[in-house]
Amino acid sequence: MKKQQYFRILLQAFALAAFVFQMVKSISIYISKPSQVTISTTKFEDVPRPSVIVCPQNQFYPRELNKTGYYPVFHLFGGLHDKLDDNYLTWDGENSTFDEILDAIYLERTLNSEFTFPADNPGIVKQKTFIMGRGTCYTFLNYPSKIKVFSKVQFEALVTDPGKLVDYSADMDSMVGDIHVDNDEGNSSFLLYINNIKIEMTVNEMDDGTCKNYNTDKGESYGQCMDTYLAGVYKPELGCVPPWMSHKDQCKGIVGPVSKTTRSNLVNTSELVLDGFQISQPPECPPPCQTFLLSAVQKSKPRKVLGANILKIYFEDTVTVKRLVPGYTELNLLVDLGSALGLWLGLSFIGIADLIMECFNKVKMDKFSLC
Repeated sequence: MKKQQYFRILLQAFALAAFVFQMVKSISIYISKPSQVTISTTKFEDVPRPSVIVCPQNQFYPRELNKTGYYPVFHLFGGLHDKLDDNYLTWDGENSTFDEILDAIYLERTLNSEFTFPADNPGIVKQKTFIMGRGTCYTFLNYPSKIKVFSKVQFEALVTDPGKLVDYSADMDSMVGDIHVDNDEGNSSFLLYINNIKIEMTVNEMDDGTCKNYNTDKGESYGQCMDTYLAGVYKPELGCVPPWMSHKDQCKGIVGPVSKTTRSNLVNTSELVLDGFQISQPPECPPPCQTFLLSAVQKSKPRKVLGANILKIYFEDTVTVKRLVPGYTELNLLVDLGSALGLWLGLSFIGIADLIMECFNKVKMDKFSLC
C-alpha cells in the first residue's frame, strides 16, 4: 500500500512539475510578443496615397545669397550672420526677414510655377511646401492611379512614403525603396515616366512601442512630432525655435548669447538636412505604424520632346497589404493554460468550479473544517 502511495505522490509531483514547466514556457512566449504576417490585396482606391512630390530644378541663386550676409547657405539655416560674433545668432538679414531672404535666394518661391493636368486627371490638388536644399516643391493630393503632369519648367519627381517626410526636408536621393527621377541630361523639354508602380503597404498592429498610430484627424503626424521635439531641444536656451524647424515660436532678430555646443549642433543639423538627409529619429517620435514600400517595373530616362515638360506616373490597380499581428495573444495563453490543467492535473473549468463550490459548502457547514 505504501509503495502505491509513494508512486502516486511521485506521479503527482511529476505532473505538477510538468504543468509548471509548460506554463512558464507559455508565459515566456507571451512576454516575448512574437508576431506573424498576414498578406492580402486591396484596390488602389482603398488605401492612403503615397506622396508624389515634384520640385522645379535650378531654384537656388548663390549670387543672391552673397548679398544677405550668409555664406555658405547652411550659415543661413544655422543663424550664422557675417556681422555677428560667435555668441549670437540671427535668421534675419540687416534689412530683411528670414522669409524674404528665402524668396531672394530660391526664385521659385515667388515664381509659383504652373503645373497643369489633362482633362482625364480631375480633382488633383497641389500643395506647396518648402524643402531645404531644393526650394519650393509641390505635393499632389487626391490623385488617381494614373497621373499626367505638364509643366513649363524642368523638375524632379519623388514618389515616397508620406511617413518619412517632415515639413522642411525630403531626401530626394537616398530614400531606400522610393522612386526618384529627374532631368539629368538638361534637355530643354523632356518626358519622364514611371510605369507600373507596385505598392506594398505594411501595417504594424503589434502595439509594442516600436511605432505609433498618429491621429491625423487631430492633426498628429510624424512631422509635427519632429517639430515639437526640435523645439524642445533649442527653445530652452534660445527662447525660440529656428524658423525653418517649426511654425511656432520662431526666432526673430538677434538671439543670444548661446553656447558653442548649441551653435555647433545647429550648424551640423543644417548641413545634414541641406544635404538631403533626415535628422536622426528620436525615441520621442517613433515611425508611423503604416509604411509603404514602392517599386517600379519600368522607369524612363528623360526623352526630349517639344512644347512642355511631361511627367507620367502609373500605379498598379491592386495593393499588397501586409499586417504584422501578434502571433501569441491572451487567448492563446488561456488555451495553453486549459490544456496544461487538463493534461497534467486532470482539471477543467467545470471541475475547478465544482471544487471551489464543494470547498465553500464545507466551510459554510463547519467554519473550523479545512478543505
